[in-house]
Amino acid sequence: LTYKYSPKDILLGVFEYLPHGRLLKYDPSTKTATVLLTDLYFPNAVALSKKEDFFIYCETLIFRCRKYWLEG
Repeated sequence: LTYKYSPKDILLGVFEYLPHGRLLKYDPSTKTATVLLTDLYFPNAVALSKKEDFFIYCETLIFRCRKYWLEG
């Protein structure tokens, strides 16, 4: 998710090659979103662990995957 470009202009963000991405956490009970991570290079491919205590996310533009702890 980029905070600079709309979905129709997403390729502009790819070509710009700057960290304009972020990951959000959505709370369905309050219908609000909270920013978890910023300054990411085209983040996608998020996978939640079986225990739901962390997730793995990947940044496509720099070929990197990282772990983000939700608990602990």
